[in-house]
Amino acid sequence: MTATGNDSDEPKSGARQRAQAESSLDRTETAVPSRAARNAGLFLILTALVTVVTVAGRVAADADRDTVQETLAAIADSRFPYALSGAGRLASGITLTVAALYLYRTWIIRERRVTPIVPGILALSGVFTTISGLTAVLLTATLPGSGGSASSIHEFMDGLHWLTGVAGFSIVGLALVVVAPWQYRFGGILRTIAPVSAVVGAVMQLIWIQDFTALHRMSGMVFFIWLIAIGLILVSGRAERQVRSWVSSGNARFAGK
Repeated sequence: MTATGNDSDEPKSGARQRAQAESSLDRTETAVPSRAARNAGLFLILTALVTVVTVAGRVAADADRDTVQETLAAIADSRFPYALSGAGRLASGITLTVAALYLYRTWIIRERRVTPIVPGILALSGVFTTISGLTAVLLTATLPGSGGSASSIHEFMDGLHWLTGVAGFSIVGLALVVVAPWQYRFGGILRTIAPVSAVVGAVMQLIWIQDFTALHRMSGMVFFIWLIAIGLILVSGRAERQVRSWVSSGNARFAGK
C-alpha cells in the first residue's frame, strides 16, 4: 500500500515540477520583452520631446509662404531656426523608428496579441519623417544667401521635405487608427485611450488639405499627448499587465485575429 501511494505521488510531483519549470521559463521569456516595452515607451516619449524642438524651430522660422520661391527666401532669412526644425524632425524620425523596432520585439507583438502591422506602420512613418528632416537640414546648408537665387534642386528639396513630412504625419495617424480596436479590446486605461486614438488618427489624415491649419495644430497637440501617455504606459509595464490580464481571462483564442 505504501509503495503504491508513493508511486501515485510521483506523477503529481513530476507535474508540479514541470509546472514550476514552465512558470520559471515564462518569467524568463517575458523579462526581455518587458525591457523592449520599456525601451519602446522611452523612445516614444523622446519622440514627443524632440517634436517640441521641431515645432519651435518651424514657428520661429515662419517660412511657410504661398510660392516656393518665397518659401526659399524666407528659409534663407531664417536659416538657424529652420535648420533647428529640420534637425528636430530628423531626430524624431529616428527615435520613432527605434521605438517601432523595440515595440516589434515585445511579447505582445511576437505572440500576436496586437497585430505586427502597428510597429511596421510606425517604422515607415519614422523613415519618411527622417527623410523630411534630413532634407530640411541639407536645404538650409546649401541654400544661397538672401542675395542669391535658389536653383531647381532647392525647389525639389523643398517639395520633398514637405511631401515626406506630410506623409510621415499621415502614416503615423494610420497607426493610431489600426491600434485603436486592439486597445479597446484589452480594456482598462487602454480602452479609455482607444477612442482618442481612432479619432485623432483619422483627423491626422486631413494633413494633406492645407486649408485646415487650425485642425492640424490641434491634432498635432493631441498626438503629442498621446505619445507621452502611451510611452508612460509602456514604461510602467501597465500595457503588458493589461494584456496579460486579458489573456488570463480566457481571451487567448482571439490572439492574432
